Amino acid sequence: MNKRIIAYFYLLSFFVGIFLLFYPFAKEVYNKKCIIEKYGFGFNERRTALGLYPIPSDWSIEQLDSCIIWKNPVGKLGHRWKNIAFKECDILNELDLFSFGYDSIAGKYSKIIEVETLYDESAQLKNVIYNLQIGDESIIISKTEADSLLRTLK
Repeated sequence: MNKRIIAYFYLLSFFVGIFLLFYPFAKEVYNKKCIIEKYGFGFNERRTALGLYPIPSDWSIEQLDSCIIWKNPVGKLGHRWKNIAFKECDILNELDLFSFGYDSIAGKYSKIIEVETLYDESAQLKNVIYNLQIGDESIIISKTEADSLLRTLK
């Protein structure tokens, strides 16, 4: 009888060990899939209603540990990427990068607008920050100023 209990214990320990080994990986895969489904292209209608910038349908996805980045597949100017940071299946923030004028000699953009969108725990819009970078200087600007500059890209 004791040998049978010990065998069951080892078998149970083996399965618990396998579960503990693969659980973090499976949870990460689930969370990324959840974020893509909840806050990817399907969230664009809500973004537009909030006056935010949608993810264009031809963009590619790059998945990192705590964020997913949608990237513009063409060109160096305009809306370059959208980075969505998350914790489990909850969105924390979005960061959009718009670039103007690329200096190939210096290897950098002459002007960048970053739009950081912050969400609360229930994925409701909390705040939007518009940051204009020209060279080494950075200033906070209004949505109106950002939209005016972004219209020059079209």
